[in-house]
Amino acid sequence: MKLKSEFITNSSSASFVVMGISLMDSEISDRLVEFITKKGSEFEPSDDFRENLEILTDGTDLSFSFAGDWDGDSVIVGIKYTKMNDDETLRQFKERAQKQIEESFGVFKKVGHIEEGWMDN
Repeated sequence: MKLKSEFITNSSSASFVVMGISLMDSEISDRLVEFITKKGSEFEPSDDFRENLEILTDGTDLSFSFAGDWDGDSVIVGIKYTKMNDDETLRQFKERAQKQIEESFGVFKKVGHIEEGWMDN
């Protein structure tokens, strides 16, 4: 018989902390339609919502996470604090997040500190 003396767990936890906003799926869908119209036939939207979000955040410092649960109808979008530049003030960081969200998603909501955490059992 073999004994396991190391730490064992069947649960995991994660957190998502950003300077950002929460968006409804409908706001993102509207932006995707606008993006498709601008790109024309060279862009084909995916059936995978996550892939479409990656297209909108491509070339930015933005990250996203689904709010509440994976089947929720909102998404948190923002810049992780680990991407804050060494010489950047909090105000500058907040302004950068605001600008990137406005350019990527076409929404003009005030950004703020957002923490989302979850645990799988």
